[in-house]
Amino acid sequence: MVNMPALINIDKKDLELYKSLGKEVLNFGEREEKEQFLFALATGFKYHDKSELSRKHPYFRSSYLLPKDISLLRAVALFETKDVEILNNWAKIFDIAEMYAHSGIRLLFENVKNTPLGKFEKKLEEELIEKIQLMNKVRDDEAKTGNK
Repeated sequence: MVNMPALINIDKKDLELYKSLGKEVLNFGEREEKEQFLFALATGFKYHDKSELSRKHPYFRSSYLLPKDISLLRAVALFETKDVEILNNWAKIFDIAEMYAHSGIRLLFENVKNTPLGKFEKKLEEELIEKIQLMNKVRDDEAKTGNK
């Protein structure tokens, strides 16, 4: 990958949040830093919430990213900017991902903190089932009308 920064950063203050989620929630503490970051990124993106990092802290090497992870980061950056030129600007792609993850880890922490023990996973499961059902309905409707 040409000009890809070597490190993915988090905000220094967020390090405690990543650690505090521990293994009680989705075995978060047992997951690799990359997986934790991507989950935080997805949470921030889901809520359309991103914010600048005040003090960057290296979290993991970008070489740990798999092609599917890179595709996710690029898709988020493209959605955010609506500009295909972003796809070759790794510094900007990483900045956008880091901002979503920065907000996402805070949202995730607050969500977990405000949800009764053992209910967070159930709530997440229900949201995923709802999204899958919606996707299936759209697919079925498109098949009926012949639209894609």
